[in-house]
Amino acid sequence: MHQCYNNGGTGLDLLTKATNDLAREMEPDDPLRSERIKVLYALTELIKSTKAERNKFIYDKMDALASEVGALKPRGTHVEQPS
Repeated sequence: MHQCYNNGGTGLDLLTKATNDLAREMEPDDPLRSERIKVLYALTELIKSTKAERNKFIYDKMDALASEVGALKPRGTHVEQPS
């Protein structure tokens, strides 16, 4: 039904791919279809939430780094341009 995903990528990427693959492979007459749809929906919401948190974490780190770099820039070193 599903494959092993050993081709790299983050765990989140692999979970997303596995979730999408399972959703595509589901049979319309599967007696557990409605339960599986609920689980897939919950996984999809978890994936979205995790991606949003990961992005927030990355942007927070980038902002902190930008602040540190800004603090390292020499102030008041304006050089006059020749006329």
